[in-house]
Amino acid sequence: MMYRSTVFLMIVIVLVGIPAFSQIIVTSGSGGSTESSQLRFGVGIGGMNGNKEFDGNTDFQARIFLRHNHTEKLQGELGLGFGSISDWFYQTDIIPFDYRLIYSPSYYERWSPYLYGGFGFIAYDVIRSDLELVPYYAAAPYDRDGLTAYIPLGVGIEYDAEEGLGFDFNLGYNIAFSDDLNGSHADRPSDAYWSFLF
Repeated sequence: MMYRSTVFLMIVIVLVGIPAFSQIIVTSGSGGSTESSQLRFGVGIGGMNGNKEFDGNTDFQARIFLRHNHTEKLQGELGLGFGSISDWFYQTDIIPFDYRLIYSPSYYERWSPYLYGGFGFIAYDVIRSDLELVPYYAAAPYDRDGLTAYIPLGVGIEYDAEEGLGFDFNLGYNIAFSDDLNGSHADRPSDAYWSFLF
């Protein structure tokens, strides 16, 4: 129930927040250069792999985002995703919602490498957990669904194909502030997962 409520709340925030966010960006850039007011929308698909007490599978993920420029080398990104992490004994649906700062130190013709870091929240729902298959020390009680904070960190490269169209690839490591994402507890204080997006 909490998972559904959280998902609904995130969707409302995105639907209400994106127009307001767009208005703020356009307004703040109205007296300056057009570069400072540039707002870009993007969609990415890729995968995620849990980095937890046990090795994980590579599962599908998708993400929508809005990017805007703070400075020539620093951008901000508001994003919402959906994905799944799994292994032989569990499967968890996750919905990450975050704000990231993207730093591009240099620009090579159409190519632009970057680093990113941010803060956000993950709504999670452990939809399958076979705890009888894991060692006794890992089968501690856990919350089957909930909301936890997380920190996304990563690297990427962006390619500007033409005016208004670009391609992006990034690889990230996402650290959750919870040990409940995989429905088990062992030697690590919190769960994490790798992600990649095109």
